[in-house]
Amino acid sequence: MATTTLFVEILVIGATLELWLSGLLVLILGRHQAAEIVASLTSAKELVPILAVVALAMTYALGWILNFFAERLFRLFGQRRYRQQPFELLQVSYDTAKARVLQGGAEAIIYELRMDRHIIRVARASVINFAALALVLFGSNDLTLGIRITLGLLSVTASVGAFFQWLTRYRAYYRFVAQSYEALMCSRAPSA
Repeated sequence: MATTTLFVEILVIGATLELWLSGLLVLILGRHQAAEIVASLTSAKELVPILAVVALAMTYALGWILNFFAERLFRLFGQRRYRQQPFELLQVSYDTAKARVLQGGAEAIIYELRMDRHIIRVARASVINFAALALVLFGSNDLTLGIRITLGLLSVTASVGAFFQWLTRYRAYYRFVAQSYEALMCSRAPSA
């Protein structure tokens, strides 16, 4: 289940990246030349299944690349500081606390931690994807000004919302790991 969820998550990140990359390609090449490329790729009907597999593989690879890039970029937003704060009081490293919680924590806690990690990754990548999509939309001449502004502002709003989703979940995730670790250690402490 966790592997399937991660696979889908990375595909979503990659597919959103491909959306704005396609728009960027149209901006660079022009609408007619981009349409010719798509038509030539899909004209050979016997190649469509192979192209679909290649496209899926590219989507997956691009999703992982963006995930890596976004993780590195978000270090600039104090990612490490947010991560370390809850563990300083406990005098334990995050890695130690996480390992103990994953080894000895209840199934529901482990499920919650994994879901939070998925949400954090998607939100972090969505900040970049929606910001890039907004730039592509604002730069497009193929859409009317009203549509460009509307879709561009929706994309900016989605990017800002994704940032706050990331920030909120990121902070909460590490507090939850620390609280789970503390509860686990207290339950294992010998009673006096």
